[in-house]
Amino acid sequence: GLAGNLVNAIVVDGEGRAWIATTEGLSRFDGETWTTFGKADGLASHNVNDLALAEEGALWAATNKGLSHFDGQAWTTFTRDDGLVSNNVRAVAAGPEGEIWAGANWRGVSRFDGQTWTTFTTKDGLTSNSIQAIAISPAGDAVWVGELFDGISRFDGRAWASLQTDDTLPTNKIGAVAVAADGSPWIGSARGASVWDGATWRTYTQADGLAWTSVSAIAPAADGSMWFGGGNGLSHFDGHAWTIYQEKDGLADKRVSAIALAADGALWCGSRAASAKGVSRFDGQTWTTYTRNDGLVDNSVNGIAASPDGSIWLATDQGVARFDGQTWSAYTRQDGLLSDWATSIAVDAEGQAWVGSTKGVSLFDGWDWITFGEVDGLPSAWITSLAVAGDGTVWAGTDHGVARFDGATWVSYGVADGLADDVVRGIAVGPDGAVWVSTEAGVSRFGPEE
Repeated sequence: GLAGNLVNAIVVDGEGRAWIATTEGLSRFDGETWTTFGKADGLASHNVNDLALAEEGALWAATNKGLSHFDGQAWTTFTRDDGLVSNNVRAVAAGPEGEIWAGANWRGVSRFDGQTWTTFTTKDGLTSNSIQAIAISPAGDAVWVGELFDGISRFDGRAWASLQTDDTLPTNKIGAVAVAADGSPWIGSARGASVWDGATWRTYTQADGLAWTSVSAIAPAADGSMWFGGGNGLSHFDGHAWTIYQEKDGLADKRVSAIALAADGALWCGSRAASAKGVSRFDGQTWTTYTRNDGLVDNSVNGIAASPDGSIWLATDQGVARFDGQTWSAYTRQDGLLSDWATSIAVDAEGQAWVGSTKGVSLFDGWDWITFGEVDGLPSAWITSLAVAGDGTVWAGTDHGVARFDGATWVSYGVADGLADDVVRGIAVGPDGAVWVSTEAGVSRFGPEE
């Protein structure tokens, strides 16, 4: 029935028929029967990015080989030869007077009045030429254009105006990301810890009380307070005051690069270094350190995850470690891991451990290891981060974008989909289901409504 599983857009016409744009063709469903349109039928390309319905009922399909128009009987395609801004059309919208707007990556936006194409670019007032979305007001007196990384431009029929947020991030190179109990996202960078209040980023540095301005790990507590790890110890912020913990307080290693809070409220932290000194546990009063001498598979810790059953999982350079409160267990390639170099780790609501590595993702269901690689849909085998959403969806960050696993299929997202950068450093899921992704070029939010 459906042409492809990767759906880019859906519109419903006046007869109640659903038109579905996919990367493998265009499908129409009338409630009983599926009809698919492809290149053989006159569509410019199988890869359909967006759809728009004109007032008279005609359908417009944006593809990477031009803009196709369907009048109910036949397809007509417009390309650069006809005056269209680009053949790679990302977005399309239809106005109330029959005018058509088409936007492209890196080229700008074109307007079609039924006879002639007129193109607008940054030279005409657009903030950016990389168009991702277009919307037209019901009266047709305003055209809104969404641009990649650069905000929104509005055309009132005479001139373009730009609308952008005051981006107060101290840097676009973001390492750690976490979401507080109230849903506020926190990000860590070489310039401090920043929190988004819905309008602006507020950044904290050593001058405010952080142990070290460079933040490499963040963990939110159930009481709303936050923990931060960096190169000079562990910092705790209760919303008003900062408390710093260092080696003199009992911390095993002041170079904190991984943090997690267990089901019992205890804090676990570790360091990622060849000379790392193990993992530390803090119950609010006392620090306890575990090393290879205690059964830990390796002292260098890349990631920590807490399981609902109270156990703790560690990703290390020599495999995966699990602590049940009494004993450490180790898992390596010999047990089914894709690689001993475990880069990240997450545990889902069922207690299953998801392990990222330089060769893909490994899943431990309690009995066996199940592995996923590029052949299964991951954009890259180099996994940088993992997170599990409240609905059980697993998110994996890589050096080539981010991927989402719904239990059956991996779906990938990259810069072309709106991600700030393909090099992902961290992932966090908020209580509202929003997914926050830190990258080499800023932080991106994937909303639950999307």
